[in-house]
Amino acid sequence: MFSQIIKMLQECDTDHGVLPPTEIYNEGWMLRLILDWFSRQPPSDHQLSFEKSARWYSELLLPSQFLPRYQRDPQAETYTHADGVIGHFSIGRSGKGAIELDPDAKQFVVVEAKIFSRLSKGTKNFENYDQAARTAACITETLFLRQRQTSDISRLGFYVVAPEIQLKFEPTFQTFLEKDSIRIKVQKRIKAYSDPTDAETKNRWFKTWFLPTLECIDIQRLTWEDIIMHIRSNDRHNGDALSEFYEKCLALNQPKSKLSPTEKLSPQVTTGKISEYRVLTKLRSLGLVANKPVPDRGIDIEVKSLEHPGKIIKIQVKSRNPKYDPNWRWFQIRVQPKELAAAQKAGIDAHQTWIDKVNKVDFFVLDAVKHDEMWVLPKEKIFELIKLNEQRYGSRPDNVFNYEAPLKQKQKEMNLDIEAEGERLSDKFAGYLDNFQLIMDALAKNEVD
Repeated sequence: MFSQIIKMLQECDTDHGVLPPTEIYNEGWMLRLILDWFSRQPPSDHQLSFEKSARWYSELLLPSQFLPRYQRDPQAETYTHADGVIGHFSIGRSGKGAIELDPDAKQFVVVEAKIFSRLSKGTKNFENYDQAARTAACITETLFLRQRQTSDISRLGFYVVAPEIQLKFEPTFQTFLEKDSIRIKVQKRIKAYSDPTDAETKNRWFKTWFLPTLECIDIQRLTWEDIIMHIRSNDRHNGDALSEFYEKCLALNQPKSKLSPTEKLSPQVTTGKISEYRVLTKLRSLGLVANKPVPDRGIDIEVKSLEHPGKIIKIQVKSRNPKYDPNWRWFQIRVQPKELAAAQKAGIDAHQTWIDKVNKVDFFVLDAVKHDEMWVLPKEKIFELIKLNEQRYGSRPDNVFNYEAPLKQKQKEMNLDIEAEGERLSDKFAGYLDNFQLIMDALAKNEVD
């Protein structure tokens, strides 16, 4: 029976799969794989490191100080599901998967995993009692039920793990995890109890247990990327496997307007960030020093080698969204209306705007995520690819660069799936497929330009 389950899971990302690939490629399994790896390592100073004899469990129930006092209690909430827990504990005998902290527990860490989903803003009865406040309160209640003081715990933590790009653009990951925010929301939660006896009990718990716990608990945001990098630095084989698994999780769980209304990412921007991570991971796997400049201003990645630290190669990454667009190897260089307006004001020819974008970098990496292909083209080959595409797309209005009002987005096409001059372009440029050696050779050629 288990062999059949394994077979179904292995085939879920194939054309003959029988269940959605997101059943396995999701934040829950990503976290399980990572916690499993840390459980087999010696103790370290990493946030997810295991103390001696510690264990982990996923989808564990955490108790609440605010469980129902009677049927349909308007102040009540249920147990809270924790994506992952590390520490010294057992699973309650009730069969519900509730935690029971060991009497001599030294570690208690709760991990919440996200891939383009947000921390919940509230519960059914309390719309502003967010997930971070609720989790902190449940951690406190777990200690309270075992009468385990924070001074008895050497590792007490609450960590939210999410993609780097999500932590950057979703402000609630910062505001919800601030201790003042958590304290205020739990205190407001308690003030909802009007019965004097209940109010006195909750306030005593708040002052005696919650506040000391909140002061001691380590609350941080962690990125999947940093965790994978840590694992790769200690275990190359498993680090690479986790990186590949993570890439699939990102590709299959892209958001549909799940970010803050003021910081929503278009599908193109989200996919671009995924591809940037894929390319960064690849470059670093080759022993190169690769980073994203801030601000990037048309340069997505800067890369150098330890052997030739004086030479920097500038790279622009282009991607095609595998979930929203069926044209897997068709890329564009886009010039936005505001960029055209600035160029017009500066007296620059409209046609020059896209040329200037190409000339900013030394290489382009065209990431066809669906096929797991990275086309590594020097900028002179990008000009050649665009010229060949102009035979088909050059007369399209969005490919004709001018300052006709109102200004609209213009673009140049880089479609590797078409034929030009009797040859399929993916065949013509086949020598550049996954050819990162070109970048390494360029770094070694002239250390100082």
